[in-house]
Amino acid sequence: MKLPTFADPESLSYIYSLFHSSFDQMNESNNGRTRKRLRKNEKKGDGSSQTEGDKKKELKGILTSLILLEEQERREQEELDKASEQDKLSLDANHKKKKTMLEYYSNIEDYYSDVEESERIKRKKSRAMAGAVAVSAASDGLEKVQMDKGLKSGAAGGPPAPATSDGCG
Repeated sequence: MKLPTFADPESLSYIYSLFHSSFDQMNESNNGRTRKRLRKNEKKGDGSSQTEGDKKKELKGILTSLILLEEQERREQEELDKASEQDKLSLDANHKKKKTMLEYYSNIEDYYSDVEESERIKRKKSRAMAGAVAVSAASDGLEKVQMDKGLKSGAAGGPPAPATSDGCG
């Protein structure tokens, strides 16, 4: 016997008619002597000769299909829960990666600011050093010029004697 499923409409109408006839039989007060209304898809003689065992088999089939549907729904829910958990773990991992990347960029910024500060200090020192060299060169050049002037004006060949204040010189 093919188990009915809820996927095709024929099975649904079959299940509906089976449930309807079962409920009619349970509710009848004459122990099965009432007349049964025929459905559109039923013909005379269909279902009237069903035995109690056939009906039990059909009800077992319906119950089995319902149990299978519940099991399928439970599995789908488990899959959704599992997918949700994986998404959560993925988001958490991405968050940790972003946090690590932010720390990395912060460290790089700190490094470059330290490098920039040291380069600024180096430039400042080099400007001071260049200024000192320029002053030293200028003073050496001035001394040389003074010495050259002193040799040309002085007869003794030495530096000119300092002038005294008493006028004897």
